[in-house]
Amino acid sequence: MVLGHPADDAPAYGWVKRLRRAGESLWAQLEKIDPALEALLRAGRFAQRSVALYKQFPLTGGPYLRHLGFLGAAMIDVYGNITHQLGTRMYMN
Repeated sequence: MVLGHPADDAPAYGWVKRLRRAGESLWAQLEKIDPALEALLRAGRFAQRSVALYKQFPLTGGPYLRHLGFLGAAMIDVYGNITHQLGTRMYMN
């Protein structure tokens, strides 16, 4: 988990433990979330979410998550839904 869409080597503010698709939505189960980021998410400071994917990841031979980016005032490039879970509680925007 990162802030924005960094090119490379940005600090991780948490990790995506699992992804699953449900209809048009992509669900991410998160873990090890930085408490400062969790507070900002709950306050609505990063209301938009976006993912970056590898199209052909060598180890899987197919798409693979590069990062889950939380966007502040920036608009996302491709519209859709991603809903995430904070710990065992559901957090939806």
